[in-house]
Amino acid sequence: MDDSRYYCLVYELGGEIAGVLNLRFELQLHHAACIAEITEFAVDAAHRQQGIGSKMFSEACRIAAERGCIQIEAASNQLRKEAHRFYTREDMSCLHLKFSKSLSRENAVGNRIDR
Repeated sequence: MDDSRYYCLVYELGGEIAGVLNLRFELQLHHAACIAEITEFAVDAAHRQQGIGSKMFSEACRIAAERGCIQIEAASNQLRKEAHRFYTREDMSCLHLKFSKSLSRENAVGNRIDR
C-alpha cells in the first residue's frame, strides 16, 4: 500500500518474519494534532519473551515522533491480558474504552478472538 498515512514494521530473524506492527497516522480534532495508532501488532509465539516486541514498539514510537505525532495509541481486546501487560510495561496508560458494533450479520456474535 502506497499511502503515507500507514507504516508497516517487519522484524526478521534468521530469514523468517518474527513480528509485524502496523501504524496509522491521523490528524485528530480532539487532540488538535497528529496521533499514531497501532492497528495490528503481533510477534510470533516462538519468538516472544526475547525483547522483539519492545524493540518494535520503541521503533514505532520513534517513527511516530519523527512524523510529528504527539501520542501513540493501541486498542486491545479485553481478553488479551498479556498484551495489556506488555503495553503497561511500555509506559502506556489505559485511559479510554473502545466501543464497536458489527455491521455484518455473520460477525454479529462477538469478536473472533473470544471464540
